Amino acid sequence: MTTATIGHITRERYEQIIASDRELVRQMQRIQFTIGDHALEIEPMQPLGGAHPAPGEDLFSVEASLQTYADDLGLALSTVRNCRFTAHRWPEERRCRGVSHKVHRILASIGDDTERFEAIGATPLDEPSRIRRWSWIMRARRHCRDYECLPEMSESLIT
Repeated sequence: MTTATIGHITRERYEQIIASDRELVRQMQRIQFTIGDHALEIEPMQPLGGAHPAPGEDLFSVEASLQTYADDLGLALSTVRNCRFTAHRWPEERRCRGVSHKVHRILASIGDDTERFEAIGATPLDEPSRIRRWSWIMRARRHCRDYECLPEMSESLIT
């Protein structure tokens, strides 16, 4: 009798790894949203055109504040910006546990709140596994023009 393997490990060991790593992904999501929430506290999102200093005051730019925060954390400014924007578009009560920050970030580009909040609730079917689950690439293809040119999985495995 042969034991099913994935890579060089048994299916049972693989399931143990997945269970452990899913918890790590949940922790990553919490960390990224916390960084975004803190960045929003430091620099709330401004209306188009930004903030204006009071007479006689200097305006410390949003960019400068976020750069200082990023530097103090040892992160790239783009990481802090992405976390901040995603946290802004996903209020705490609308964030979906078990859905990666990456999926939240991709769906954050949907401008309409109602459409965005409905989109995250429509878990797509992963055709190869026949399981309803999130795959950021499927979500990106479905909702974001920037990702329309992504190759199909089979294409990317061949090349």
